[in-house]
Amino acid sequence: RCEFAFKHHVLHQVSYDSVLKRVKKPAHARVASWLATQPGLAHLDQIAEHHERGDEPAQALQAWQRASEVAKARYANAPALAHAERALALVAADDLRRRYALHYLQLRVLELMSARERLARTLDELEQLAELIDDDALRCEVAERRSRHCYDGGDATQGLVLARRARAMAPADAPELAARACAMVVDCLERLGRRQESAEPAHAGLVLARQAGARPVEAMLLNLVGMSLNDAGDYGAAIASYQQALAIHRDAGNRHNEGGTLCNLAYAALSLGDYTTARAQFRQAQALCAQIGQRQSEGIVHINLALVALHQGLGTEAHEHAVRALALLRAAGDRWAEAAALRVVGQAALALGDAAAAVTRFEASRELFDALGMGHLAIEAIAALAAEALTRGDLPAAMAQVEQILARQAGGAGLEGTDEPLRIPLVCFQVLEAAADARASSALEAAHAELSARAARIADAAQRHGFLHGVPYHREIVEAWQRRGGAVPSA
Repeated sequence: RCEFAFKHHVLHQVSYDSVLKRVKKPAHARVASWLATQPGLAHLDQIAEHHERGDEPAQALQAWQRASEVAKARYANAPALAHAERALALVAADDLRRRYALHYLQLRVLELMSARERLARTLDELEQLAELIDDDALRCEVAERRSRHCYDGGDATQGLVLARRARAMAPADAPELAARACAMVVDCLERLGRRQESAEPAHAGLVLARQAGARPVEAMLLNLVGMSLNDAGDYGAAIASYQQALAIHRDAGNRHNEGGTLCNLAYAALSLGDYTTARAQFRQAQALCAQIGQRQSEGIVHINLALVALHQGLGTEAHEHAVRALALLRAAGDRWAEAAALRVVGQAALALGDAAAAVTRFEASRELFDALGMGHLAIEAIAALAAEALTRGDLPAAMAQVEQILARQAGGAGLEGTDEPLRIPLVCFQVLEAAADARASSALEAAHAELSARAARIADAAQRHGFLHGVPYHREIVEAWQRRGGAVPSA
């Protein structure tokens, strides 16, 4: 059989327009059938187009949906959304489950792209369809995804409410849905600084995911467990958990989750002062997120690349990464990460000698975290303001910031979820010492005790040495403690 091609599109269009409709339709149907016999999946959208022009709506619907699924799997996000839209135009009004499946397909693509406005409208569509179908499993699924939408927008409090609702309504015969809901509960609790409450849903979620044979969900939970362990300073256990999660993601081809886990592995290396490994892994994660269109995750990676640069005294590089992070996260609508990026932009500006810009960014970070109900995370920005004031010799201003930190901590704010938790007590000590305040000793004791406890959990001697002496503000705690006559933790 021979194939011919038109030399110019105008010739094709004139020729096509001259053919009668009663001839065109069966011809399109024959072309669709022929394309379907060709190897590979490259022709799915063409097959769908020819079925539709050939007056075969049922076959066209199937082909458009399949084309959308394949495009999504390849992270071809715009075609995936467009193909699903073509399929939706062909769905019968009473085919509610097919309509739900197509909107859910679009939802997962929109989540990847952080297209928050369209995502919100799609969630509304799904919620209405779940009610019309009257299916608790679908209600649970929508609640879990709406929880993620709140969380990604910086509202972890409402996210937690929705995640717990999803967990409660998950049918007994849907363990994967229940496991996903548990994962969201853990995510929200960690974000809110309530790590002590996250162990139960994390364990329950892992049991449910394994019961369901849902390996990608198991990997999600292993990643969350790793984050909790890293936050608590158990870096070796965190790395082991991340590595398990990464192996599962790669085996399943979950590139969108692979990038996040790579970022977390890199963050563990950053925490240990292994900047070579951290930089390499963050760059891998950044490239992967950029390739598949994960703007939000890419922005978070840039925050961490900025922190690596700051730790190495590379102010210009840090500022470039931090500014890029801020732009990406604002575009994605992630207000929590935007607040973190604002603080890091400020740190980079300070490293470059622009104190006025730094103060503006620190204050904006503090205000945004407070507006989000995350006062414990605002403490990092307040500590940065205290350090800046101390550097320029304004001790009263520095003391005012430290008093804010101490008041918040007295009210129950902990260090959970902060990027650089031990920098906060170090700054408090430095300011209190400069003011000859009697509380300086207890501030240093608290910082050194936490540093020593974390170091004691690191089995590898080289990693422990890097943690104590490679991370700049850890080294400053050790040196301050030694200067005051204390014993240095074994490295």
